[in-house]
Parts: sequence; C-alpha cells; structure tokens
Amino acid sequence: MQGSSAALRLPTVATRVELIMPGRAPAAADVFIADLPHQGRTAIALAVAALLDSDAAFVPARGPDGAIVLVGKAALAAVAVSLHEPEPAAEPDPRQEFDWEEPSEVRMLYDQRHDLEVELDRGPTLVGQLLYSSAAERPRVVDHLNQAGGFFQLWTRDTLYVIGKRHVVRVRELVGEDS
Repeated sequence: MQGSSAALRLPTVATRVELIMPGRAPAAADVFIADLPHQGRTAIALAVAALLDSDAAFVPARGPDGAIVLVGKAALAAVAVSLHEPEPAAEPDPRQEFDWEEPSEVRMLYDQRHDLEVELDRGPTLVGQLLYSSAAERPRVVDHLNQAGGFFQLWTRDTLYVIGKRHVVRVRELVGEDS
C-alpha cells in the first residue's frame, strides 16, 4: 500500500514565501500550489492566498534545509508573497512593473480600495492596501474583514500579505495619509 497514494497526488509547484508567526523571526519557505498555468506573479500570489483560505488546517512547506514540514495555518500571522520574480531577468520587462499609482489588473478587479495599517500580535505592523468588491450596502472595511474565512489580503507595491485574522490586534485606516 506504500505507493498507492502517489498515484493520487496532484501536480504542484513550489512557491517561495515568507512565513510570519507571532514571536518568531520571519522564515523563508516554499509552499506548494497547484501546477496550473499562472499568468505572472500576481496569479501565483492569489493561488497562495486561496491555499491559505481553504478548509485544510495544515499547509505543507519546505524549509531552507529542504525538509518538508506541515505548518498549522492557525499559527500563521501572515504569509508574504513577492509580486516580483525571485531572480531578476537579464532585461526587465516593463509589463511586469506594478505601478501602484496607475491602474493595474489587480486594482481594476475591485471596486473598494482602502489604505490600512495592520498591527499583528507579537509581530510587525504592515501597511498596504485592502482591495475588494462589495455590495453597495456593505462597503466598509469592517464588513469585509468580518466575512467568513480566516485570512484577508493586504497589497503593497512589492508584496501580497495574506494575513491571519486571528492574529490581528488592530486595523487603522490611513485616510488622507501617505502609505
């Protein structure tokens, strides 16, 4: 029976992330997302976010030493996914730039945009943009954060932070401030 589960495995691809847990230094790791055609780093980052917001309690990850570990999602304060390729190409492709001030494929998908400061339990304070779509009667940040699911997304120019709601101490909207 030892080899029977191998036939049931889905093809996956390793994606480098940074795991942020309360009271610990951030740790680089690879998590495994479905091996599907992804259109750029944004699609890969969104696949990591979907993995974290799935029903599974644990996420397999490979640490810097190459060992596979199972990480309890409830212990994750945040997971940082770079929106840029790990190794810079010889010649940068201008289409890969994420110009935060110009419309992008990510920002155009959502009708709500809020600049936030998110304080994590025994961890860093993150600053970025919360992007989402909502019904007209539920446009507030609190409505979005109180929706089902254990994680929400905070975007910066370079990184998508997938934040564990249970580790958020405080969220402050940055109205009229540079973020």
